[in-house]
Amino acid sequence: MTCSIFVYGTLQVGQCREHAWPYTAQSIRRGWTLGRLYDLGPFPAIVPGQDRILGELRTYLPEHMDDTLRVLDEIEGTNQPGEANEYDRLLVPVHIIDTAIGVENERPLTSPPAETRQAFAYFYADPAALRSSRYVAPNLPRAGQLYARWPDELSQPGPNLDATESG
Repeated sequence: MTCSIFVYGTLQVGQCREHAWPYTAQSIRRGWTLGRLYDLGPFPAIVPGQDRILGELRTYLPEHMDDTLRVLDEIEGTNQPGEANEYDRLLVPVHIIDTAIGVENERPLTSPPAETRQAFAYFYADPAALRSSRYVAPNLPRAGQLYARWPDELSQPGPNLDATESG
């Protein structure tokens, strides 16, 4: 079983849901996956696409994954009895691009990626519903590439979220 989860929104270090994790990650590293990023106000959403979406790759002990995914599924509105998914949990390749987050003397983003891992990520279940949402264009230049990230300079992340929000 995959023991890694890619997050790009309010569950990242420094965001309002960084303490929602049921266990401490074995490691947190900066990475990216392909998608298309949207700003929904207090949280983001990604859908399939070709932009590089910057986020965190969190790795957990195998014995912690079931509980961790159960908690995240509840937060993300995934696999809840009697409800349509707001986000779908998908397995995606994540390209690791620097050292662990929070490590002193953190390396800058580099190219090519140091390694690639499979990880779970939450993608918005109804891409058509995002037509009126703000697309977050890749505008963060690093090592000759452009990355999209949330929050960006136009985002207004909020501290008061209901139970459903993005990764």
